[in-house]
Amino acid sequence: MEKRYEGRPHYPGEVEGHLVKSISDISKYSDPVFYTSDFTIDHTIILDKVKAIIAKRGSWSTHVAIVSREFKIPSVLGVDLDDVPDGARVKVVSPKEWFVGDGINRAVITIYY
Repeated sequence: MEKRYEGRPHYPGEVEGHLVKSISDISKYSDPVFYTSDFTIDHTIILDKVKAIIAKRGSWSTHVAIVSREFKIPSVLGVDLDDVPDGARVKVVSPKEWFVGDGINRAVITIYY
């Protein structure tokens, strides 16, 4: 079974991994995809370990967007994954083209149960 979510792309890329919601759990997986409600300065210590970042809140100019672009980490903002359990398999597809037509292109998050 799978469930799809859409969000705003901030750095392009396509990756698969395990969803991790706590900094302390990053080392449990070789392919962590970090999810957080609010990306803070404390989260920068994991940037060299994560394959992608998904944030519930944020905009083009927030810390998570700027950091993900600087470190070239695929990222998606505006996705609520609070109900998805830690360790779930996840695929992140964040397109290169931020704009399509008159609007913002959508990134797709797929959770595999």
